Amino acid sequence: MRSAEKDSSPRSTGPAGGQFETKVGTHYVLALLANTESLGLPGAVVDRLEFQRGGQGHPLDDVIERVWTRGLMVYAAAYARYWSAEMLQELVIEVLKAFSDEAFIDATAAFIVQSDLHYIEGDAEDRTYLLSVREAFWPRLKATWHWRSHLWSSKDGMEIHLKGLLSAFYMRLSYGFDDGQSYTKGLFDPELTLFLPLLSEIAIEAPSCPTIAQLYLNVLECLDPSTAEGLLAVTVKEWANEANNRFWNELGVGRRVLKIGQKAAFFSDISAWNAVCEALMLAGVMVETEFLERLHGEASQ
Repeated sequence: MRSAEKDSSPRSTGPAGGQFETKVGTHYVLALLANTESLGLPGAVVDRLEFQRGGQGHPLDDVIERVWTRGLMVYAAAYARYWSAEMLQELVIEVLKAFSDEAFIDATAAFIVQSDLHYIEGDAEDRTYLLSVREAFWPRLKATWHWRSHLWSSKDGMEIHLKGLLSAFYMRLSYGFDDGQSYTKGLFDPELTLFLPLLSEIAIEAPSCPTIAQLYLNVLECLDPSTAEGLLAVTVKEWANEANNRFWNELGVGRRVLKIGQKAAFFSDISAWNAVCEALMLAGVMVETEFLERLHGEASQ
């Protein structure tokens, strides 16, 4: 017989405790009654369901919260595209937003990546859906301790779980501290430009972060330089005010930015590119005379 003294309310796990237990419990009760395959557990059939097992040494802490939620979100990603907006909001968006920061980051990354892998090569409506998912989660991401701590930090690196979620926003699989793998190579300008305003907003929100800058440039380099230049100019103008010499030089951001600018048919914002060139030269990055002369020539027109 378990000790009730060791049990705790599901609300003690955070604002989502009761909601999580109710929603997950409902799915598994239905599977138990119908003797059908369990949600998120392909091939498994529920034969017993237990709650509040803290007294037996199985607390519903953040570790279990992350594992269960990640599994459910991987499963849901294959189907949520065709749910009603209300159902998506209730069963995915609001549930994930209410979890602890770490559980939110982990499970949201899984949901975005799996959704992308199912639908990013689909039609325009599929990609509009994928953008809407990112837009729904972006405010919650900004509210996490991990994001706020990263903005305050002077370090170049990024906490591994946060990197996983941000990589997902930029359509990239994250492999720990490695660069990861992009899954945008088969897409063209019209298919990717839809995402650029949000991806630019994220890159501007953290203007001295080389990890996000590299993720952002990975996407822009898939585009025609003339398509990429406009939003890049807006973004790098903010980077020029905040980023340090290491960002521009040693980490290679400056050279990648220049390469896109050099290939663009024209400059949408001369003042932005002048600010970038000044930052690059201060950081010791060589800016070719031809590029500077072209800037001066377009400014004179």
